[in-house]
Amino acid sequence: MVDAPPYGQLAYEFPEYDVSTLPAIPDWLHPVHWHNDTCPSWSTSTEGNGVEVYIECQNPDDREIPEWPRYNVLPPHDTDTNRPSLIFSEDWQPILAYLESIKEAEQTGPGIAAARVFYWAERIGMGFHPDTRGADYIVEDGSPSFSAEEAEVYDSDMSYGLAMLPDIYETGLEAFKKLGFMD
Repeated sequence: MVDAPPYGQLAYEFPEYDVSTLPAIPDWLHPVHWHNDTCPSWSTSTEGNGVEVYIECQNPDDREIPEWPRYNVLPPHDTDTNRPSLIFSEDWQPILAYLESIKEAEQTGPGIAAARVFYWAERIGMGFHPDTRGADYIVEDGSPSFSAEEAEVYDSDMSYGLAMLPDIYETGLEAFKKLGFMD
């Protein structure tokens, strides 16, 4: 666990934060807490160019905006001052799984945006298209393919891909080829 007790930087930046409520933070997440943010945060990069996870107080009443979810993952700072959430949840497990996929993408080279396109292309198959909204994917009986939260993550990933990739459609085709969906 990084920023281990007594949580040096976190305690300095957020002295009122109850560190006993934090989930186990993997050591590959690096503390980037800053007192002007609403809550403590960790990055997938030591260089300041990784995605960041913000962890609000466990009790919603103690959050700056009580309606916001506890966990929120944002793209790197170099993308935009108004960064859209990549994924958010009250539950740590989907956040951790998402961050692990980002970590793998950063280590293996395709980059975060491309890795997320590959993830969705594999999950959806040949019906994948970056312009289709997540809520518009349906199964044969007409029910949604994704939960509302998954659809929001998909939409955020595609927005991020459109902003960051030279050609998201080319990345999708590359994913289809690597996944064996086409020659």
